[in-house]
Amino acid sequence: MHSPRSLSALAVASVFALLSILQCNAYALSVNGRYLLKVDETLLNTGSHDLDFDGSTWHVAQTLTGAWSTYDASFGFLGETSISGVGDLRGLAYSSALNQLVVLDQDTGIVRFVNPDGAVTGRIRTGAPATEGMDIDDRDSTLWLTRFEGSVEKWSFSGELLFSFDARSLLPTNDELQSVAVDPDTNGLFVFTNSDDLFEFSMDGTLRGQLLTDAFPSSLPGVRDNGLGIHYDAPSKTLRLTSQGGDLYTYALIPEPSSVALALLTLVSLATFRH
Repeated sequence: MHSPRSLSALAVASVFALLSILQCNAYALSVNGRYLLKVDETLLNTGSHDLDFDGSTWHVAQTLTGAWSTYDASFGFLGETSISGVGDLRGLAYSSALNQLVVLDQDTGIVRFVNPDGAVTGRIRTGAPATEGMDIDDRDSTLWLTRFEGSVEKWSFSGELLFSFDARSLLPTNDELQSVAVDPDTNGLFVFTNSDDLFEFSMDGTLRGQLLTDAFPSSLPGVRDNGLGIHYDAPSKTLRLTSQGGDLYTYALIPEPSSVALALLTLVSLATFRH
């Protein structure tokens, strides 16, 4: 039988081994004690932009087309659906309240409310093109969209601009914007840029920090080849990012490694003391 001292030493070694593995994700940073850990990589169609899940099917916007691709829950390809009148589909989100997709045409800035078969039931005009990404907040029937030049905007489903801020002016990297995802747990926004950087904002436009950077060794996996779309699933705390090359990267949003290590070391110390 191991002595308490040997068990403690083994546990401490395990903690630091875990910390070493997590810190191999050198391209990931920490914001408010949260950290991204890459857990999966899948290949989708080239040009995949925003994506969302309706409970059984993934819908992925296809840039430079008026269509989205559909995939099963495991990202097995099912087919494509086209929308009449759309030239460059980039923003896409699923509204569970409406049971519809809401899509954004980069060429015109028009937001369309669409049935699963591609039939358009309504639209709103955001006033200008160069719109990139979009997400839905069903809690208050609003949508958030990004413009490539740097602004983030909040719109009502009826077409009223409720709030906007210049996100680019707050970034240390001065990147253009690609996409946005709502974090309902913290009333936050994840904003993805054209340099593959991921930032976190409060919904009042305050920059919380940077979660992902492209400044990492080429031997490590990460979002390269022009990152485009983003999806965040709050219940599982899972973040998905797409690239122009068709890569889909899946990250787990976890406590910062140092916080995990500190908590585990505290448990080890308590267990040793009790012996």
